[in-house]
Amino acid sequence: MSIELSQLVERAGFLEGTAAKAAPSEGALVTDYKQQICRKYTSLNPEQIEHRLAGTQFQVTRKYDGELAVIFYDGQQVFTVNTGGRVRAGLAVHAEAADRLRAAGITSAVVPAELYVAEDAGRTRVFDVAAVLADPSQHDRLRLAPFEIVSLDGDEHRPASYSETHAKLSEVFTEQLVRPVQLRQVTTREQVAAVYREWVDGEGAEGLVVRSDLPVVFKIKPVYTLDAAVIGYSENPEVAGQVRSLLLAMGTQDGRYQPVGHVGSGLNDDLRTQLHARLSPLEVPSTYIETDTNHVAFHLVRPDLVVEFKVNDVLFESTNGTVYAPLLEFGGSWAKTGTSPGISIIHPVLERVRDDKAASGPDVRLAQVEEYWSWPVPPAAVSADLPRSEMLRREVYTKGSGGKLMVQKFLVWRTNKTDFGYPGFVLAYTNFSSGRAEPLATEVRISSSESQIMVLADDLIATKVKSGWKLAGTEET
Repeated sequence: MSIELSQLVERAGFLEGTAAKAAPSEGALVTDYKQQICRKYTSLNPEQIEHRLAGTQFQVTRKYDGELAVIFYDGQQVFTVNTGGRVRAGLAVHAEAADRLRAAGITSAVVPAELYVAEDAGRTRVFDVAAVLADPSQHDRLRLAPFEIVSLDGDEHRPASYSETHAKLSEVFTEQLVRPVQLRQVTTREQVAAVYREWVDGEGAEGLVVRSDLPVVFKIKPVYTLDAAVIGYSENPEVAGQVRSLLLAMGTQDGRYQPVGHVGSGLNDDLRTQLHARLSPLEVPSTYIETDTNHVAFHLVRPDLVVEFKVNDVLFESTNGTVYAPLLEFGGSWAKTGTSPGISIIHPVLERVRDDKAASGPDVRLAQVEEYWSWPVPPAAVSADLPRSEMLRREVYTKGSGGKLMVQKFLVWRTNKTDFGYPGFVLAYTNFSSGRAEPLATEVRISSSESQIMVLADDLIATKVKSGWKLAGTEET
């Protein structure tokens, strides 16, 4: 590793359970790891086990409602780093992990784990982790559940199967505070469903993580239903007079609205037509703009319609930290008046229109999520006057052929908003071609390092810009 643990501890002035920022290399490793596992995960609900779960020889592990804590070991001591880059050391779980790694003769290790509160009296939640960390008298309730291995003794871990990984973890971590995630090996989907009923329905576990011989990892959690106000719609580009998707928002305690996501699944052709006829007369002006997954701007509407939708999961944290979302006020038109911690809904499906509910007040309150989840960060409003971003680089390339216009644009900026959950630096790439069925394509890269984001920009430009492209504009600071 690029930093000695003793130096990190000395610099941070660790006491038991205190936290500091990770060194860039460790923080980047955790962020990269989180991005990789998020790409592998496919979310399912228990109703989908029978027809969507793929593979054979399933390795089913219990999902704990805690905080990702990657274990770093230098041959002597252990510290953990979470996805927000916070370092923790000096807890009993760290001492036990170090003892077990040392006893196994391991000289260095990077081991992803879940930091959670003991479930002796029933399911605990990520919210409880923060509460226990704040009270030293309760630190003995913390547990670490290793579930993966990134490297051992300086070598990247490349197992033949997850069973091999879990066996190694079980060989090393044999005590009470640090134990591998609970594993059940089964061979049929029916057996996976039985484990779900035992652990989730019966014992209150958060969910299951299921691996097989395929590279995808399935995350199985209950179905949840929520009510939200429809504040916008996008149009079906293939059928006039139909909506493509709906923009959903929920109400905050101070009477504002916070967008929570889009829903297009669960709408048949008749409902798409009915919703277009109902929503189009409700269009209102808006200084706030949001686009759907096709990069088409939503038509903002007066909050008048409530829909019930189901989701596989709600996320409060992305790979960049806390999810932040705008706060909107409606006074005949929509305006953004703030930013606050919010939610990201996973795989929403429309269930029904709720004409029996009002599109304001308790019926669409954001606090509905508390029936299923605990807020890791309270949804207190943050000022809309966030620091302005700073453009660092801009390059535009054009190309014309057969009457078609093609444009590639590369932008790099410093956000100046890391204190509000934003990444430090962003690289945005857009590719427009008037001759394509989908004329606009976009890509985004993020980093906490200016030098790294510039290298990413150089590599992307070298990959995308070939012969025939003309540099139309550039700006770099």
